[in-house]
Amino acid sequence: MTARRSPKKTSNKNITPRIIKEAMTCKCLAHVAQISGVNKSSITYRREKLGLLDTPFGEFTEDQMRLLLSPKKRKSPLKKVHISEDMIRSYEQGNSLQVVADEFGISASTLKRRLKVLGKIRNSKEAYIIALNAGRHVTSKIAA
Repeated sequence: MTARRSPKKTSNKNITPRIIKEAMTCKCLAHVAQISGVNKSSITYRREKLGLLDTPFGEFTEDQMRLLLSPKKRKSPLKKVHISEDMIRSYEQGNSLQVVADEFGISASTLKRRLKVLGKIRNSKEAYIIALNAGRHVTSKIAA
């Protein structure tokens, strides 16, 4: 018995008119997926969304096939947030992550992730001491 090798898939980022024409002649989902490089479940999902589940593969128009094989539209990439010395200084002076994040217009989770990479995140004892010295209400079991 010989081992089955899966055929090399093409990238679905470059769906050319040739691939669309070839896919239009296919009679089954597996063959369309193989020649286009688009996952079978993606094609089935798109067929359902377009109301084409009852249409046999050999009967799609060129526009319908292009829609079935078109790459997923991605959201624009997230903007890179650079942590400034002012942000670090504000955090080290005792401001909370949320206060610093609000002050500079970024999310607290992004600020925390960036400060963690820099090794600047305080542990709970340090946060407790800062809050105690600042006269803020402290509810912690950690003793100074």
